[in-house]
Amino acid sequence: MRDEEEPIKFWRAWLIPGVLIFALTYACVKGVNYAMFFWLPLYLNEHADIPPEKANLFDMLYNIGTVFGCIICGWVSDYMARVQGSGRSPSLFFFIFLALIPVSLLHVDDPTVVYLSVMLLLAGFLIGGASNLVGSVVCTDIGRQDALKGNRKAVSQVTGIIDGTGACGAAVQQGLVSWIATYSWDGVFILLPVSLGLSCILLGTRAYKETKGFLKGFRSPRQQRVPTDVSK
Repeated sequence: MRDEEEPIKFWRAWLIPGVLIFALTYACVKGVNYAMFFWLPLYLNEHADIPPEKANLFDMLYNIGTVFGCIICGWVSDYMARVQGSGRSPSLFFFIFLALIPVSLLHVDDPTVVYLSVMLLLAGFLIGGASNLVGSVVCTDIGRQDALKGNRKAVSQVTGIIDGTGACGAAVQQGLVSWIATYSWDGVFILLPVSLGLSCILLGTRAYKETKGFLKGFRSPRQQRVPTDVSK
């Protein structure tokens, strides 16, 4: 029992299936999520000449979108992960890929109130939903893998790796946004889609395999259900 509760070596924790991919994905997505959350009011004030009090109201729309995005992204990922051979990667990939649209279209000259509202709600819905899913449910699912065998210390270590990598990625991106924004906001809205694109590249292969598994299991006469787990 004592051996089972011993933490695994740090470098071996990175080799557990899913840890490296989701840690790097979280670093990219969390950075974009934080950039939108913290820098959006300043961007709207400087670029769109929106007063600070109104800019904060637009920032609230992003958070509202995040609430609904977490619910829908979680529900979709749960539904897909119950099919044998599938997992949460397809829903994450889908949300992150679609997030490229509002993030890329947000940076325009003289945006209307309706335009900004729609873009920010969509951005919060897609980015916030994906970011919170990786930082919560995915970490829990990885902790259920056979490789960890119920080792609570190892589960905590893996969760810490994913959360810590996400925090590091977010910190680096905030520094880059701060530096780039002093020259031009154009560069910021190149950085954010690039980060989302890197997330899609990281998840691409895994999402493709799990999508094939989902379609195969969904079409089979006797659809096999399994506990939600991304650790295949």
